[in-house]
Amino acid sequence: MGVYFKKDISKHNLTEAQLREAFDIYEKKVIDDIFTDMKAECGIDVSEEDASTKPFLTMLVSKAIGKGMEIVTENQKVIDYYLKTKNLEAEVTCGVLDRTDNILYPCSTGTHWKKISEIIEQKYPQYHEAFNVMMYEEKGVNEYQGVTRKQLDDFILTTFQLEGEMMELNFYIDDAKDPY
Repeated sequence: MGVYFKKDISKHNLTEAQLREAFDIYEKKVIDDIFTDMKAECGIDVSEEDASTKPFLTMLVSKAIGKGMEIVTENQKVIDYYLKTKNLEAEVTCGVLDRTDNILYPCSTGTHWKKISEIIEQKYPQYHEAFNVMMYEEKGVNEYQGVTRKQLDDFILTTFQLEGEMMELNFYIDDAKDPY
């Protein structure tokens, strides 16, 4: 049995464009590896000269990789599908609680920080731009447009509570302070 829904928190200093390029390069490697395995294990040779089969199989594998990544990053879809298929009901046990009005915003495991970002964008626009800059774009910055890191950290810690998350809020806040 495999490990399911494990969230790897990696630190890197790649830009969004570099990260996308890294995924594209790695996807090509995986596709080439699969074609090599197909030849070795099944005797099926997908060569460059095959004008119709190789593009089709490349697209098929690419879509499968995308779906696999979706399953890992948005595992709530898997859980919801399972519950629906088995006609089961489950109460929401995973989400972000906004303490100002006691509303629980459901989210899947490993997406709490993203949900906090969405809540801030919708309900607390005065913090939204500073949050994005200090937590994502320029980690380590201590002030943005009059909002200090301490103010932002205190706001997050007093406003939100994570439900069903293995990491504490301080983990995400500390991670945002480290530029690398």
